[in-house]
Amino acid sequence: MDGTEPTKDSELFKKPIKITETKTLKIRSFHKEIESSVAISYKIEKAEFIESVKDIKVKQGLHYDYFERFFVTTENMDGLLPFSYGIMDKFTIENAKIEKYFGYSFEGFIRVNEDDIYTFFLKSNDGSRLYINDIEIIENDANHGSIEEVGQIALEAGYHKIKLKYMQCGGGKSLKVSWKSSKFTKREISEKVLFY
Repeated sequence: MDGTEPTKDSELFKKPIKITETKTLKIRSFHKEIESSVAISYKIEKAEFIESVKDIKVKQGLHYDYFERFFVTTENMDGLLPFSYGIMDKFTIENAKIEKYFGYSFEGFIRVNEDDIYTFFLKSNDGSRLYINDIEIIENDANHGSIEEVGQIALEAGYHKIKLKYMQCGGGKSLKVSWKSSKFTKREISEKVLFY
């Protein structure tokens, strides 16, 4: 934990370590009968809480743009005029008018009740990206089967900008957005915490 290269005389890892500030953790395995491993470094950064958006008036739901075309990545949506747009209660692709070659861009706010580190889960078939306060939290883009990716962010209590892009390229289609914190277990993001 002091940044030096581990040796066989270094402190032995026997129980969980509490880290309260940004540190570089270096680990290495030793055995008396074989050569020691190469040292591996992990940078562990202390999370700084991101401020909530202040002085806003919100309504329940999310703004969406709906596109009908083939996308290579969700970034191809940027700057395009949508086929249609409106307000939805939550993240869903169930209202798509065609079976393949479409995309959605959802934008709004998510309300968090406590300062905490929030873990987001984005499961999609095909590509998707999730942004909180314009920071990309999860990149699950490109043409693929159902894959879940995970990201974390420290959020102050209040409202935070949320944006999700999704594209469908053919074959199966799915979208599920979940989250958890130290106060609640993994659950799908409810319409009760989504606003525009």
